[in-house]
Amino acid sequence: MKPAVSVLLASALCCGLSAPGDDFGFDEDDPAAPADPWAGITQLFPDTRHSSFATRHSSLPSLELVGEFDLPDSAPEGLSGIAWRGNTPGLEPLWSDLYALVEDSGGRLHSATIGIDRETGAITNAVVSPAGAIHGAADLEGIACGACPVADGTVPMLFASDERGPAVWATAAFDTSGPGWTALPVPAPLRRCRPNLALEALALSADGRILWTANEGPLPEDGPEPTAKHGALVRLYGLPVCSFLPVPGFASSKQAPPALPAEPGFRFYKLDPATGTSLPHLPAPFNGLAELCALPDGRLLALERSYGFRTRGDSDPRGSLIAISIYLVDPLHAEGAEVESHAEFAESAESRPAGGGSGEAQPPPSLASPAAAARPPVLAKTLIWRGLTGRSNYEGMTLGPELADGSRVLLLVADGDVTRKGSFSFPWRKAFLSFRLRLP
Repeated sequence: MKPAVSVLLASALCCGLSAPGDDFGFDEDDPAAPADPWAGITQLFPDTRHSSFATRHSSLPSLELVGEFDLPDSAPEGLSGIAWRGNTPGLEPLWSDLYALVEDSGGRLHSATIGIDRETGAITNAVVSPAGAIHGAADLEGIACGACPVADGTVPMLFASDERGPAVWATAAFDTSGPGWTALPVPAPLRRCRPNLALEALALSADGRILWTANEGPLPEDGPEPTAKHGALVRLYGLPVCSFLPVPGFASSKQAPPALPAEPGFRFYKLDPATGTSLPHLPAPFNGLAELCALPDGRLLALERSYGFRTRGDSDPRGSLIAISIYLVDPLHAEGAEVESHAEFAESAESRPAGGGSGEAQPPPSLASPAAAARPPVLAKTLIWRGLTGRSNYEGMTLGPELADGSRVLLLVADGDVTRKGSFSFPWRKAFLSFRLRLP
């Protein structure tokens, strides 16, 4: 797109944001103006042929967009994580339409009843209601549930990730009111996360044995934050649930969970470069790992969420502030990972302060040493779906119920906060997004 056109579109966006509604500066009385500039989602790049994964697997999961479901203005703000309660084996008939959600302000918990058409995967109705709070939590971003193995069977559990701290919380799945939640240990390196770039992603493996989590943005020693020129490295940890559950029901007792091993294993996940244009009052272009979702075969879906204004193309000037990409990764079979050089990240990290501001500590010089080559490899990833989502800031994701044809529902939830800077305020949409997921 020509620079002049981009400037005009940016100007139109600013005008639209400062006025009521979502007209993006379009004249509502103009017959040529779109009825709803934000309507629909554009699937940009569904192609997976570029990845080495496609050559090593005869079949891949596929995602078919079903549609969005808007929540009312009265719905809670800041819904940043979602988990289907029916993912708990044996309890699916009881909890087939029930979901647990977390809010990124004050550690609040919510429950939702979401009706889904079992033929199409479309959301037919949704009601979200408060369900308590986790005492001591500040910024809940992810939630996962399932049946975890213990000595004499399994115990249904809920886990939640807290970006402040950071922390991981756990409780028995039947106790969501708040008092029974216990803080679990997290790997020591994650305590060095940059502000507001800590634990967003959280997923529990289908067998309940591994709790997957990752930092949203890179640690200072792993390089700078993503820009339009380069991506970034984040750490994907697989934490053994057995180390958290010495006895059934520990989350309701006074017994403290044991400490993690001194050096829990992790793999690097490489974020894409940021995309989009920076505009006044809105976040600068940024890309981060917002969520993980465990598949039955042990692989993971990873949700990357990128801020930045972009249009749908030269022939369609409607704009989007968010782009999401859903990738497939296989952390359990790292021998097939793409071993990439860390030199570009080391060189860039050493040339700037660790947190991007003055007075902060520099990354250790050893980052650029030969020892860096011995660090864990970067996991290969396969693009499954990418699209523009307007002002819907999707950052929570869960595997939902099975549909009539054997496919599964994949649900995303948008963080419907309001961005406030001075006298300026901008509302993000409160919505769910559903896909039909076909597994190989």
